[in-house]
Amino acid sequence: SDVAREAAGLVLLDDDFAALVATMGLGRRVFDNLRKALSYTLAVHLPIAGMALLPALLGQPLMLIPALIMFFELIIGPSCSLVFEAEPAEPGHMRRPPRRGDEALFGGRRMRLALAQGAVVLAVNAAAYLWSLHLAWAAEQSRALVFVVMLGGNLALLAACRSGSRSLLLGLGRGNPVFWWVCGGALIGLALISQSPLLLGLFHLAPLGAAAWSLAALACAAQLLGLELLRLGHARRAAHPL
Repeated sequence: SDVAREAAGLVLLDDDFAALVATMGLGRRVFDNLRKALSYTLAVHLPIAGMALLPALLGQPLMLIPALIMFFELIIGPSCSLVFEAEPAEPGHMRRPPRRGDEALFGGRRMRLALAQGAVVLAVNAAAYLWSLHLAWAAEQSRALVFVVMLGGNLALLAACRSGSRSLLLGLGRGNPVFWWVCGGALIGLALISQSPLLLGLFHLAPLGAAAWSLAALACAAQLLGLELLRLGHARRAAHPL
């Protein structure tokens, strides 16, 4: 028995095949969730890096100052670990054929999709920022607009990456209370910052008027729409590969 254990690539400690099926299901869920977490991590940092660079390239004041980046990282950190760890298995995950042994954990089409998702959020944030420059807003007001739109894009990316094979909106109905705790905490933080003169000064922001909030809401909706269209295109290509 000892020689067999040393030579075997896999040792079953329980010959109950029901337990074996459950273990395989757990492994597939963990593998899927690792991919989702990696997709979110790559996608969410692209707009942050882009919006940190764009004002500098245009010779304008920085939009994402260190305090704002730290605020976003306080959302990204728990999202990468707690949200995706608690994510339930995808529907029909046990009906999928086994993956190849040499299949990469993250790369190829999934990496391109994550980069495209990050590019959508970056494009919307850049458009909102450039529009604020066109309107000759003060730097603090433009920064507040970018902050709100970036926060909305962060949460939209989190929802898009956890939705998997389902529609983004349908994925919101899947049971994961940690996701809602993170979203609730982010929105509470936004409310506190936008209503507190002390916090507005700390983050170098200015209060937004009704028109600016409307523009931010429109930009957040555009991000959700763009991410959903990307998901549909990715699902169609996966179902009908060339």
